[in-house]
Amino acid sequence: MRTVGSSVKMWAMLLVAGAMIAVGSARAEAQFRLGYVDANVIVQNMPEFKQVEARVEALRGAYEDTLRDMQITLQTEIERYKRDVGSMTAEVRDVEQGKLNAMQTDIARYQNERFGPAGSLAALQEELLAPIRARALEATEKVARQEKLAAVLDLSSFIYVDKKMNVNVTYKVLEYLSTQER
Repeated sequence: MRTVGSSVKMWAMLLVAGAMIAVGSARAEAQFRLGYVDANVIVQNMPEFKQVEARVEALRGAYEDTLRDMQITLQTEIERYKRDVGSMTAEVRDVEQGKLNAMQTDIARYQNERFGPAGSLAALQEELLAPIRARALEATEKVARQEKLAAVLDLSSFIYVDKKMNVNVTYKVLEYLSTQER
């Protein structure tokens, strides 16, 4: 399964937008506190993530099996073509080459439609992760309010966060989520 980091970009953008709003209002306060989380750690440690991962991996396996069958069929046809090409007329040879090219195109299309960035595997993963991310975001907001943080940054979206000057609330968010499950 792909890392959640690339999937969390939208979530991170929402956090950044909230941080910008909070920064403006926090300047009026005497103490400005920033927190940070590792959204990947939060999402990957949520029990629902294991179910999503299992579903996506099962579908990936089925897609890989189909792709492997298509590739074996193509290889068999290529071998047959090479074996018989000497006895083919030019017209038959052109037709057979067209069939082989079409099979290669079908394989490439299948790979893109299933495994590509906009493919069905990525779409399913996004669909299944959306409620998990929403729950993680809600928990992060609640912990941020409890900790009186003006903003919470996601480590996966920033090049540098001075961890000494900020509060790591990743595990507090996970703890909050675990108390909500009971």
